[in-house]
Amino acid sequence: MFLTWASFSALFAQQTEYENWTGIFYEICPDTTNLARYTEDNEIYKAENTYYFTYTYKDKSNKEFYFSRLPDRTWEFVPKETMKDSAITGFYMKILPDISSFMDFLPDYNQTVIKYTAMMNSGSVNTSFSESTGLVENSMNIWMHPPRFNLFKILEINPFPFIQKPYEKGNKWYWSLEIGYQWGDYRWKEWDDNIENQYTYEIVDTNSIIYTPLGELHCYKIDSFAESELGKTYLTAYFNETYGFVRLEYTNIDGSTLNIELYKAE
Repeated sequence: MFLTWASFSALFAQQTEYENWTGIFYEICPDTTNLARYTEDNEIYKAENTYYFTYTYKDKSNKEFYFSRLPDRTWEFVPKETMKDSAITGFYMKILPDISSFMDFLPDYNQTVIKYTAMMNSGSVNTSFSESTGLVENSMNIWMHPPRFNLFKILEINPFPFIQKPYEKGNKWYWSLEIGYQWGDYRWKEWDDNIENQYTYEIVDTNSIIYTPLGELHCYKIDSFAESELGKTYLTAYFNETYGFVRLEYTNIDGSTLNIELYKAE
């Protein structure tokens, strides 16, 4: 008997096991010796791919800022009109080939490893602003950590980029996460103990056309919000089946906004 591609795909999907962690589906991979087990079957975020992003941050009065690092390794907001070449105006995300960099301290890590690195207004890379974290891509869902260094710490209390099947208008799903006080900052909000964010996501459009540096893109539009004792935050995300998350429009806990846009992928 010959299997069609559709039936073969369905059979393969049935054989893949998943673990549901507070709303995110993770693959269960029996072969723990394969360090590339969470990356090698990715269809969008493939090993060694690199994605370049710009961002726009505006405070509650709609004034635009970037940020720079100070000599004591803290950081400060810099108004757009006075920023220097050293100001951080974007970042890139590289998909690492396997989980080897996490094995020494997180041997059970079950995500694709990604690395964020800051880019300055001059166009140069600033490796002192970098971090490794993870994303999840499988046949059930795609979910990713945003960057979280310096100003981007504010994104920890916002919805994370997340899309879950079926990719249909009206599909709604939920997730929750405990967030430590270390993500607070006097420039937006501080708290004394862990809080728990409850997230709600919904696909509100399956063919949203947006104009980007990559051209005209057809996207799924996902509206989401996070709610905790601190209040509410919001994210409208645009997801393209070739490039992944191409535009992220955040409303932060203090009423400021932070928009991130993909401008190059290679």
